[in-house]
Amino acid sequence: MSLRTRIAATASLSVALAVLVAASALYLAVRSELRGEIDRSLRRRAAVFLLPVPDGFPSPRTENLGPSGDAPQRGLPSNVRPAPFGDASGYVQFISPTGALEVPSGQGDSTQIAPSPSDRAIAASGQGSSLSDRTVRGTSLRVLTLGVGPRGAVMIARPLTEVQHELGRILLILLLIGLAGIALAAVLGTLVARTALAPIARFTRRTETLTGKLDLSQRLPDGGRDELGRLAHSFNLTLDALERSVQAQRHLVADASHELRTPITSLRANIQTLAEAERLSEEEQRALRHDILEELDELTALVSDLVELARGGDPTENHVE
Repeated sequence: MSLRTRIAATASLSVALAVLVAASALYLAVRSELRGEIDRSLRRRAAVFLLPVPDGFPSPRTENLGPSGDAPQRGLPSNVRPAPFGDASGYVQFISPTGALEVPSGQGDSTQIAPSPSDRAIAASGQGSSLSDRTVRGTSLRVLTLGVGPRGAVMIARPLTEVQHELGRILLILLLIGLAGIALAAVLGTLVARTALAPIARFTRRTETLTGKLDLSQRLPDGGRDELGRLAHSFNLTLDALERSVQAQRHLVADASHELRTPITSLRANIQTLAEAERLSEEEQRALRHDILEELDELTALVSDLVELARGGDPTENHVE
């Protein structure tokens, strides 16, 4: 994987995570607000049942008996006529302190929501409240159970269908926005990677040109103070060191050729003279052979020094020995 691809992938992933976190936070905030509005509407509707019951309040009708057969206590407002079960305005039923259930007129004659032990405890004490999610006949409900003093408790339910529908719509919108954001992040990540790596691409082409031509006199522009400028400065320092090394090698070769030329020329002359040894005396021949050996030793030492220099060693070691 190229550096450009890695940068683009990293940028896209970062933006995608940011979009995901923002979408999740927005969804949870909207969900909390919608459900909070449901809870507030339930409490507003239940507030009317906390008002004192005036004297002469009509007694409940006998057809509104609870499952146990006990008539609800006086004071339960059985003439309350909320909308039918499942309507957005809320469904109401009552629990007497003894646990008897009553469904007000207009909502049917049978209990729609089975009370839980917590609901019966609130009705027995006439105090406290609880909110819970329940599913009745396939309908999701938000149920408020509120104690109304000696009269027991009232249960008010509102369907969550509207909230669930709205949340589903918001979730779909957030999903589409998230996918669009991820796609946009991928495009922007690619553009950012291309823009960020453009100087590096130029730097690479320049270095390839320098190394291809082996022109050590050329240098890279290093006027910037960023990372790329520091890299160009380091590369130029490397070129400076390489140029000095090449120049030193050239001087070494020139000096070595000069040093080798002298003993080789002297050897040639002595060998040519030795070819006419019959014209020389015994002592001259002996001196000539001695000069040839000395020149061979000098030549051998020069060659040994060159070998040590080529290996990176110190040529003075041979002379010490």
